[in-house]
Amino acid sequence: MSKFVQALERLNKEGGGGTSLGFGFTRVAGKAAKPSVMMLLAVSSQSEQAAAASKLADGFLLRPAGRSHSEAAAAKAFGENEQTPWGIQISKLNPEQAAALKKQGCDFLALSSNAVTLDALKDNDLGRLLLVSANSDKEQAHVFAAMPVDAVVIPEPLTSPLTLQQLLELATFRSWSTKPVLASLTNTPTQWELECLRDIGLSGIALVIDQAGMEGLESLSKAIKELGPRKPPKVERSMALVPAPATAPAGRPGREPEKPDEDDDDD
Repeated sequence: MSKFVQALERLNKEGGGGTSLGFGFTRVAGKAAKPSVMMLLAVSSQSEQAAAASKLADGFLLRPAGRSHSEAAAAKAFGENEQTPWGIQISKLNPEQAAALKKQGCDFLALSSNAVTLDALKDNDLGRLLLVSANSDKEQAHVFAAMPVDAVVIPEPLTSPLTLQQLLELATFRSWSTKPVLASLTNTPTQWELECLRDIGLSGIALVIDQAGMEGLESLSKAIKELGPRKPPKVERSMALVPAPATAPAGRPGREPEKPDEDDDDD
């Protein structure tokens, strides 16, 4: 199975306690659970960034400029790197191309189009990240559970400072999705912004290092490590409401019970 997807699934399956990756979850029936610590995916169109990025990120996504995504180009870009899982963004794929990418060490695919053939996605050893707009409707987000997709990446890149409206849109989409969700950013968010993104349940950040630079990636990697686990939501204790005894309104005496008629009408 894909190493990157395995890490995401660990987020979903392990509740409460820490793991070797430092993740913990609160289970929500029918929905992807909320992570306590987020993953970091470096995104770049420059394959030369892979070696340096692999030391700081949990995964590297190559987003080739133009239409070239051959296995030869991928192999040249990543060489013998086996430490950090890497993937490639594609719009079209057939089973032969998928098999060739896997042979060269590709760990996951980022699907930017629905034109990819289903037969190309049947190998569970290749992770499948679907690029979906945060503006997608609720019905579409709900069907992810039945699709051969492991996680969702929102491709529209956000830039710090983030707004409350952007957070609202992300939180709404996240509440609909049955799969882990990663958001794309072009620079490093502040620590407070990162806490807010974590608390709405994002599983990770896809940082575009073509714009953020390696310094931005290093800064975000450090910020995520310092983030700490998500605080569990406060449990509101419900109080039993005991009905008050019925009383007569103030100033108005209650009615006395009627006495039975003592007259005997049978005489």
